Amino acid sequence: MRLFSHKNRPVHLGPYPLERLPRADRDHPALASAAVGPLPLTDPHHPESLANSMSQYIDVMDLMRVGQVAPRPLPG
Repeated sequence: MRLFSHKNRPVHLGPYPLERLPRADRDHPALASAAVGPLPLTDPHHPESLANSMSQYIDVMDLMRVGQVAPRPLPG
């Protein structure tokens, strides 16, 4: 059952009209109370798990993520 037509909808907006949703002026209370902290990556009970080696790759990616932000956006 189609509720609306995608015929004239720009492709870059995607199939779902999220621009029709009302915006909130404040954050959702459930998100504000969520504890933010590091997640454990190792699984000592399963030494053959791929999760045990992921911390090495995450450390490499963190090195690329830390640094100065570009002073201006790239052309494009």
